[in-house]
Amino acid sequence: MTGRPAEATSTTWTAKQLRALAGQHGGEPDPRALVFTTRTGSVPRRSNFRRQVWHPTLVQAGLLGEVVESGPHDFRAVWRGKDGIEWSREFTTRRNAVAHVAEVTHGGLRFHDLRHSYATWLVPSGVPVNIAQRVLGHQSASTTLNVYTHAPGDHLDRAREAFSDPADDSLTTDRETD
Repeated sequence: MTGRPAEATSTTWTAKQLRALAGQHGGEPDPRALVFTTRTGSVPRRSNFRRQVWHPTLVQAGLLGEVVESGPHDFRAVWRGKDGIEWSREFTTRRNAVAHVAEVTHGGLRFHDLRHSYATWLVPSGVPVNIAQRVLGHQSASTTLNVYTHAPGDHLDRAREAFSDPADDSLTTDRETD
């Protein structure tokens, strides 16, 4: 299994996929159009979406198990069971290996987690909290801030940098007292 941090990998991969999707629609997709549909164009059921679309996508992105090509028509599927034990099995096609890992592995990024990533990107990018709240459909801005946004890994460094210029450091300068 790869040693990549899941959070960093998922956000990079998700951003690339969303940019590619927007590019397919000339950058301006119809906001009323469905992103994921069944073969007949209707809304997929949640369980079918998770099984047929989401889990295989996570496997292909390397975020849920792993499929490695070990030779012509030879693909090794690797995944962890509920108990944390690593399992593997050989397949003759990538498609079958991906489908197997998607079916038997546990955990992984949930589709709903994308809302948390989106909120976490909006606020540090300068989008006002009340706008992020409306975009996400929350009744309260505190829900957006306290539940949906998460501190980036470098949040402590950012806080220190805010006070790093001695000329702007009004909290630590010595002042004469009368």
